[in-house]
Order: sequence, then structure tokens, then C-alpha cells
Amino acid sequence: MLGSRVIAELQLTVQDALVAPRSAVLTQNGQTYVYLVDAGKARRVSVKQIIDNGKQIAISGAVHAGDEIVVTGNYELTDGMAVRETP
Repeated sequence: MLGSRVIAELQLTVQDALVAPRSAVLTQNGQTYVYLVDAGKARRVSVKQIIDNGKQIAISGAVHAGDEIVVTGNYELTDGMAVRETP
């Protein structure tokens, strides 16, 4: 009721995740993945989508802080394709 007091207990969980731009995370046939740049080649890596705020997505999986992730043109890539960085 309006004006009533409520006592609540929140249970929060901690999860390790990295934040990536929305454009970097792709989904195909129910699989979520990103492309990492590995020695000038695209390497497809499966990830788990944790939170999506529309601009960024928290992901977990075989990605680590400092990995280079393809953010544009990734939908045209296949595993092992040559990639180059543009300013």
C-alpha cells in the first residue's frame, strides 16, 4: 500500500565478465561468439552473454582483458581470415 514500509533482502551474485561493444558480439543458430585478432587472423571464440544494455554486452568465455576483438565487419568474417586494424 502507498506509504507502507517494506523490508527486503537482496541476493546478489558475482560473475567474472568482460564488457564488449554490442557490435562485436554476434549470434548465429543460438550460438553467441566474437572474433578475436590472433596474429593478424580472425579467430572465432564462443562466449556467454550475461547482460546487454543495448550499447554494451557483458560476456564471459575464452576471452581475456587485453584481447583484440573485431567490432566492425565481423559479420563478414570466417575463422582464419586475415584481418587488419584501421584507425
